[in-house]
Amino acid sequence: MKKVSLHKGDIFSFTFSNDFSMLATCSNDTTCLVLDPITFDVYMKFDKKNSVRTAFFYPMFNEDRMEKFHIFIGGGQDAKEVALTEEKGSSFETRIFSLLTGKDLGQIKGHFGPVHSLEISPDG
Repeated sequence: MKKVSLHKGDIFSFTFSNDFSMLATCSNDTTCLVLDPITFDVYMKFDKKNSVRTAFFYPMFNEDRMEKFHIFIGGGQDAKEVALTEEKGSSFETRIFSLLTGKDLGQIKGHFGPVHSLEISPDG
């Protein structure tokens, strides 16, 4: 057993990559951490403007060509708080990041509330 403090808020979810070499933790402290699942060393930190509720590693990683090594991150401000704040946009989109560079590659919009779960078909 190992105990580590990685987030400053509650952890909503965690998920492993298909080969179990990485673990992603999602928190209401607005971050998603990609960790070594054995040592808990942080490989990357992704920050959204609101709570991060879920993440999913793209399943079609090709190690030889380093293609499609991405993570999808979703979340957003708690629905009950949206009406109480004056913030423009509540970050209900799903963001796509490169796990090699950390670069924000794009977003999928269209939700009217927080994204609570993500799943991608095993064939991509």
